[in-house]
Amino acid sequence: MIRVHSSILLFAAVLVLHPRAAARIQPTAASHTVDVDGMDRSISPGDDFFAFTNGGWFKRTEIPPDRGSAGVWATLSDQALRQTRDLLEELAHGDVAGDARKVRDFYASFTDEQAVERTGLTPLAGLLGKAGAIADRGALTQWICSNLRADVDPMNATNFYTDHLFGLWFSQDLNHPGRNAPYLLQGGLGLPDRDYYIDSSAEMEAIRTSYRAHIAAVLKLARVDDADAKAGRIFALEQRIAQAHASRTDSADAQKGNNPWAREQFDRRAPGIDWASCFAATDLFKVFP
Repeated sequence: MIRVHSSILLFAAVLVLHPRAAARIQPTAASHTVDVDGMDRSISPGDDFFAFTNGGWFKRTEIPPDRGSAGVWATLSDQALRQTRDLLEELAHGDVAGDARKVRDFYASFTDEQAVERTGLTPLAGLLGKAGAIADRGALTQWICSNLRADVDPMNATNFYTDHLFGLWFSQDLNHPGRNAPYLLQGGLGLPDRDYYIDSSAEMEAIRTSYRAHIAAVLKLARVDDADAKAGRIFALEQRIAQAHASRTDSADAQKGNNPWAREQFDRRAPGIDWASCFAATDLFKVFP
């Protein structure tokens, strides 16, 4: 969903910067009609309204082999991506200046694979250096908390996933609707959910095997020594984190999420984290009572 939105936003930005392109893309009346071909009129709407309105589409639609789902949002996303690419490529061959040139140059730098290969890990040197300098729990906690960002929204967007150790979300206080409050969610997993790590089914085991191989492949591309062994340790750590996670069902329960902690409770209720370092690393926690 995020990719769809960002693509459409970029598409809109390019239209603003490139009026000629906007003139070329005009909606037609047919674009806004009901898809009657997607209906199945052999089914009574009183018996199964969903099948009546969508049955025809279901019968003739196949999920692409490289995807886990299909639907109108995927179609719109693909269309936005294609049109964005066409507009950017048109900018690349035109005489543009100002913001349009910034967009063109940014796209050119992203698609210049030879330049990317030449620079290697150099752009990440600062980040890797900071990670390598972590020597104790306090420094680790400070680094984790200094990189927090508002990246989840469990109640409004059913977005539970974050690759950070904690996900951060701001919304109305469940007990005091007149004010906003921060919520911390569990994170730290590369796979979408805890079940991918603990489910014993053959399907999940196959996914875990592929994921370990993916971690090793990324490490090898980064020219990290002993990539296979390190990939195993990375996965093992994520699996331990997953075993401590609440289930998705519990995470979606608003009442179970309504458990505010005062500042002095953090050290007692979650003693494995250096909360003093965490609070010192970011101003976000100043909103806690």
